[in-house]
Amino acid sequence: MFYFAAALVYLKFDDTRSSRLYGIALVLFVLALLSKTVTATLPAGLLIVLWWKRGSLDWRRDVVPLLAMFAFGIAGGAMTAWFEHAYIGARGAAFDFTFIERCLIAGRAVWFYLVSLVWPVNLSFVYPRWQVSQSVWWQYVYPIAMIGLLAALWLYRGRSRAPLAALLFFGVTLGPALGFVNVYPFKFSFVADHFQYLASASIIALVCAAIARGFDRPSWTKARSFACVVLVGVLGVLAWRQSHDYVNAATLYRATIARNPGAVMAHTNLAMELNNSGDPAQIAEGVEHARLALQFEPDDVEARFNLAGGLMLLGRFGEALTEYDVVAAALAASPMTDPQRMAAFHRSYGKALHASGRKGEAIVQYAASLRIAPDSAATHTDLGVALGQQGRVDEAIQHFSDALRLEPSVADRHTNLGSALMQAGRVESALAEYRAAVALAPNVPDVYADLGTALLAAGRAAEAIPQFEAALRLDPNDSRARGGLARARGKS
Repeated sequence: MFYFAAALVYLKFDDTRSSRLYGIALVLFVLALLSKTVTATLPAGLLIVLWWKRGSLDWRRDVVPLLAMFAFGIAGGAMTAWFEHAYIGARGAAFDFTFIERCLIAGRAVWFYLVSLVWPVNLSFVYPRWQVSQSVWWQYVYPIAMIGLLAALWLYRGRSRAPLAALLFFGVTLGPALGFVNVYPFKFSFVADHFQYLASASIIALVCAAIARGFDRPSWTKARSFACVVLVGVLGVLAWRQSHDYVNAATLYRATIARNPGAVMAHTNLAMELNNSGDPAQIAEGVEHARLALQFEPDDVEARFNLAGGLMLLGRFGEALTEYDVVAAALAASPMTDPQRMAAFHRSYGKALHASGRKGEAIVQYAASLRIAPDSAATHTDLGVALGQQGRVDEAIQHFSDALRLEPSVADRHTNLGSALMQAGRVESALAEYRAAVALAPNVPDVYADLGTALLAAGRAAEAIPQFEAALRLDPNDSRARGGLARARGKS
């Protein structure tokens, strides 16, 4: 919105030379940059529009007023490029190309976008990543053909400047996504449909103008209307069909894999989605997708992390721990750029170590996770459990208290703290926590059984009986409550 508003206001300024309009256009352009820095190409696009309108450019009239926009655009683009490199991860061997190879990528990408815009079929969320090499002759065909097309349109400019202006605007607006600047998605593919959403405006405008001009006769009014209805109808059906891929994340990744079986990102992300499903069958499927991702990219840390997580959820702790060990070695050399994912890894690794009986090492991992994400109640709880099992009860109480502070309305946080307080001999404080859990979850049989068990351990069998009875009313098959009730009656 800000991009096109800035363009319209600037073109008004070009007609009137009003300083007020110039200021508004500049503000709108800055807002566009703050929304998304791909809009940095607007001043170059405006120069192309001005050339299309006039047939030539004047330095003082056309270029100088746009210098401020160019300065803002270059600053915004440079900031994004730095952010992609420093924080998003657009660096390393996957981005190591010579200038010639980047020209080969750009030449092929422009043709890809033109074809997919004119003939939008077999679209995919992630396309296969091209193998780029400056020693392969046929890869030069794309940029040479594009240069030839530009030359032909330059010669044609005497009849109409519109086709050349549209293609130049298209290429310039695509500039940030053509491979000369590293962006993280290039790790998976050099092209993506949504990269051309701004650039496509010029080609769409050219086609619409051609339709209007081609049917610009009074006798062809109905034919022109019919052509527009057909075009909109066809594109509407294609958009409707394509939208089905985006029903949810799992559907999108499955559709991507169907069109691009080697899409490592799709396999990896689908494995993550399936791990979160809670369904053992889907988790097992996710493990297979993680393995497929590793077949294509053996060093993919995220894929191996998801594989380890799936194996953990399936109870295959030994296999999971082996995968976590590999991930840990990789992350020691190159940590994840996302701190939350790094914290999640330490916690998951700790849970695998804990399940394998290596509690001391698990404590180290939980602590590492909390250093990154200190407000994770779940990690405080995990660490508290491990510390309690190591006999470090006071430390366990502290972490259970931290978990309760972060999530005071979760019944389990109270019962965990209550168990640690019982272990420390602080019976009344423990019973208060168990009663708080009952108040928060009055329809959960476990909380009554926990309170009954604590009362029984404190020698208050008569008080424990109604708690076990309440648990059994909610779940008559609760064996822990039934056994506790029998013991309590025997002691009362």
